[in-house]
Amino acid sequence: MSQPPLRAAIIPVTPLQQNCSLIWCTETMLGALVDPGGDLPKLKAAVAHHGATRPSPSVTMDGTAPKARAYGAHDSTVAFSRAL
Repeated sequence: MSQPPLRAAIIPVTPLQQNCSLIWCTETMLGALVDPGGDLPKLKAAVAHHGATRPSPSVTMDGTAPKARAYGAHDSTVAFSRAL
């Protein structure tokens, strides 16, 4: 049986254990992080564990702008992409 075209993993992040989703294409292994929220080391480990490459985070409205500014960027997509 062939693999499904997409796979997903739930990664609990922050002290509140909020759900971040890692979604990736099983053919290209290109991935995306949905609602990353924080815990960069944990996100990097999950991406490596599942073999996804070049994760592209989504922009969310949950306060990721201050995190982006901490990385010298103006939006979370650029900040997390540089960090990963």
